[in-house]
Amino acid sequence: MHYIDDTIAGIATPPGEGGISIIKISGVKSLELIKEIFVTKANKYLDELLDRHFYLGKVYDGAQLIDEVMMVVMLGPNTYTGEDVVEIHCHGGVIVTRKILDLVLKKGIRMADPGEFTKRAFLNGKIDLSQAEAIIDIITAKSDRGLNSAVKQLGGGLKEAINVIIEKIEKVLANLEAEIDFPEEDIETMSIDEIENLIDEAILNVEALIKEAEAGRISREGVNTVIVGKPNVGKSSLLNALARHERAIVTDIPGTTRDIIEESIQIKGVLFRINDTAGFRDTQDIVEKIGLEKSQELLLEADLVLFVIDDTQRLTEDDYRLIDKLAVIDKKLLVIINKIDLRRFHLRDEISKLLPSAKIIEISALEKTGINLVEEELVNMVFKGEVVQNQDYVITRTRHKNALINAKKHLQEGKKTIAAGFTGEFLSIDLKDAWMALGQITGDTIEKDIMDKIFSEFCIGK
Repeated sequence: MHYIDDTIAGIATPPGEGGISIIKISGVKSLELIKEIFVTKANKYLDELLDRHFYLGKVYDGAQLIDEVMMVVMLGPNTYTGEDVVEIHCHGGVIVTRKILDLVLKKGIRMADPGEFTKRAFLNGKIDLSQAEAIIDIITAKSDRGLNSAVKQLGGGLKEAINVIIEKIEKVLANLEAEIDFPEEDIETMSIDEIENLIDEAILNVEALIKEAEAGRISREGVNTVIVGKPNVGKSSLLNALARHERAIVTDIPGTTRDIIEESIQIKGVLFRINDTAGFRDTQDIVEKIGLEKSQELLLEADLVLFVIDDTQRLTEDDYRLIDKLAVIDKKLLVIINKIDLRRFHLRDEISKLLPSAKIIEISALEKTGINLVEEELVNMVFKGEVVQNQDYVITRTRHKNALINAKKHLQEGKKTIAAGFTGEFLSIDLKDAWMALGQITGDTIEKDIMDKIFSEFCIGK
């Protein structure tokens, strides 16, 4: 256990009025403090505090009663932080909660930094860094799939998967170090083939995790989706139909949408961050030009593109220019032929020839016809063949993905070192670099500034 000699406190519940508020205290002075400020319902101070027992009583600042509360003591090391923890459950008012916290701080307890309770859990070996990050992902989850991914990561499955790779690397390192340290001893060592096989297995394990990283990122952050098309084809009507409310202004006047309108929509547990863009067309309007530039930037950043076409009009130069752009960018593309309630030109065949790999759905955004098909296809396009539903872990963070990419690079360098016939010292350097990269994920080799940045994402009471 990592010894930390001070005691921290923070409000663990959201600010505002409610049924209860919770002030959480963790550290070596927790029990000493609560014995000073808390008395039971029978007006007795507690000499002995029982582990995980709720006590009904009152909090006093000297002779002044602050509130009647419930109080629970949790004795370390079997607590969230690994330290002695006290929670005061008071009435859920802003003033009373603040007064109790001020009293606690007045007694020499320090205000917790953001995420410091979870940071202590990590430092005291209660969780690894990937599990700590899963906690903030649970708190901030905006979709069912994002929540499920975070819960899986909290279970420690990612740490176990990383440790499997680390064990392979450590096995080779131990063998190499024995050869280096005791060259004259008759020690049974691994053959080059056995070493290469273990490195190959480690590379395959890392590659499998990297492959899942993009789908995991989408689970956590949502699908960056952009609606494009020339003006007045029904882009805003489509956004409104998917959002189930009038999010964007809809008129018969082309160019109504000049700025980006973003709406977050959950479809079958998946979060889509949908951007309704300004219409793609040649224009002399300065404001519309700025909107178009933003639209083009979003198009390049998108995970998925919805290209809307009006079936009451023939394709124009604006359509053809946009089709040419979509044909060369590497984006998942769904073509939506709108206004089939008023259709005149049956554009499906023409679009199929121009964009042969694109999925096409025909709808009427006005009458909500085909919207369910769009929703189903959106989910299918994002996750078909990309997410294994029964996995015990999901790579959700770019930090994890970058660490895996670095680990793979160093493992591959190790293969080159073997092929070049260099000594074990050189191979050992490559493998230690891979080991260090993987330790960035679990926190075993994390730098302090990166660790502090991760925990700064938390609220003060977590």
